[in-house]
Amino acid sequence: MGLGKDSIRIAVCDDEEQFRIILKSAIETYYRKNKHTVEISVFESGEELLRMGNRVFEFDCIFLDVVMGEIGGISTAQKIRKLSSEITIVFISAILNTWNKGYEVGAFRYIIKDPKTFRALLTECLDSLTKKFFSDIPMIKIETKNGEKTVPIRNIIYLESKGHILVYHICYDGIWSELYSRNKLNKCEKDFLEYGFVRLHQSFLVNSNYIINVKNYRVTILGNSIELPISKKRYGTVKNAIMLARDDF
Repeated sequence: MGLGKDSIRIAVCDDEEQFRIILKSAIETYYRKNKHTVEISVFESGEELLRMGNRVFEFDCIFLDVVMGEIGGISTAQKIRKLSSEITIVFISAILNTWNKGYEVGAFRYIIKDPKTFRALLTECLDSLTKKFFSDIPMIKIETKNGEKTVPIRNIIYLESKGHILVYHICYDGIWSELYSRNKLNKCEKDFLEYGFVRLHQSFLVNSNYIINVKNYRVTILGNSIELPISKKRYGTVKNAIMLARDDF
């Protein structure tokens, strides 16, 4: 685990070889001009991409053609979402009438293959993607069994220790997910303290910005849906952390 991000990993999935070449080249050119490192993998079908299984976690963003072979882009995206809510998905299509399907899988952009507008739309998409992944937002790299994942620290709600396994509970736009890493809470606690995290007891480290109540040696986070215990010796420290995070505590 470590702080920072120096590259973005992108998958291009399209059944037209010439378009795959054009799109890959355009993305590489964009990031070269903007002095960022990009790693691009290409796939000629949704089936080929899905054969990666959990290894799709390797990608920060996937560009998906909507109309492809037996498994189209929409179906491919739905299957990817069952594995991960985090991967950014961009749809590429020659038709307009399926754009609304993109919302069902939380698509980042829907780009039409129109020669008149494609380059401008792609550039806007990559500009936004760059701000998302290379901004000054603090990020942390987490080593998982499926490879290294880079996550905005502000999206980590809490960390849970389960023996030698550390569970990162993460939320993006209301969608929860978990990342598992072979690590100990004591070893990584100091990395999070400066970002407003507070240790409740030996098993939990919580982002104080998401705590809404402290009562009876328990904290409530994200509404009333989750409660976590506080050890007696840490109770005062937790209350002080909340006072700093929220003026109205």
